Order: sequence, then C-alpha cells, then structure tokens
Amino acid sequence: MSLQTIEINSVKIIFDKEKTKEYRTDFNRPCDCQDCRNYYINIQNNFELVKFLS
Repeated sequence: MSLQTIEINSVKIIFDKEKTKEYRTDFNRPCDCQDCRNYYINIQNNFELVKFLS
C-alpha cells in the first residue's frame, strides 16, 4: 500500500492512490438520484478538488 498526502486549504488528506483510482473506475457511474445530481452540479464549482481527483 502506497499512501500519499495532499493538503487542500487547511485539510490534509491521506489516501492510497491506486485504490482510489480503482474505486473511481468501478463506481464512476452517476445515477439519477437527488444526491448524485447535487454532487455533480456542485463539484463543477470546486476546481481544486476536480484537479485533485483527475
């Protein structure tokens, strides 16, 4: 397991890059529920998070 750390504003996030990539590949299918719609509407405005997730 290879953990990495990133800091966004004052928050430190420790994560396993490969496991995160696998998860995003497996679960990157939005559904039509209210939570998913809200997430995708709001994530577009958080450029730093989008860059990080890319």
